[in-house]
Amino acid sequence: MALLQDAVPEEQDSCSRPLGSSAGFGWGSRSDHDAGHHDAELTPFPLRWQTTQRWSLDMSISRYATAHWQGDLKTGAGSLTTPESGLLAETAYGFNTRFGDAKGTNPEELIAAAHAGCFTMALSNMLSEAGHPPKSVDTRAEVDLSMEGGPSLSAIRLKVKADVPGIDPAKFRAVAEDAEKNCPVSRALSAVPISMEATLV
Repeated sequence: MALLQDAVPEEQDSCSRPLGSSAGFGWGSRSDHDAGHHDAELTPFPLRWQTTQRWSLDMSISRYATAHWQGDLKTGAGSLTTPESGLLAETAYGFNTRFGDAKGTNPEELIAAAHAGCFTMALSNMLSEAGHPPKSVDTRAEVDLSMEGGPSLSAIRLKVKADVPGIDPAKFRAVAEDAEKNCPVSRALSAVPISMEATLV
């Protein structure tokens, strides 16, 4: 992804911008990017950085991970690796790490981590856009796997606590709901019922 040095567009007053369309790194649409517009409806597509530099969006961001499995479902074993970051290096997963208490990870835990991380970044960004940069945001994501009718993700619960100076509870709730609906992982998991608890600390 190339970093372009070019003219910075005139910034709008923060109070007149819709959530998700500030001069920072927010959510925007491909059509808005292609047209060069900076006021965008919330979609899971990042706007360029509009301070002294802007991100070029001529190509998308792609990440990958690998899975290896040997044997059948119940007695077999697998491993997960994230080669780019190295955070997972042949990390064990299997039937007992997913459906029991054996040491190792499982897909639901990784989905929870991805959702918590994505939502927390989106919320921090949107709060800043709304004029209330947070001191801290902590999110717990819980992912339920139901076996009724065959294995499926049945529910996701986001529980967020944030220290946000100067914001009232109603405004905080509105911004948190916006982030929950529009962060890229929430959109990718839209087939799963998602609930959220948002608390100011």
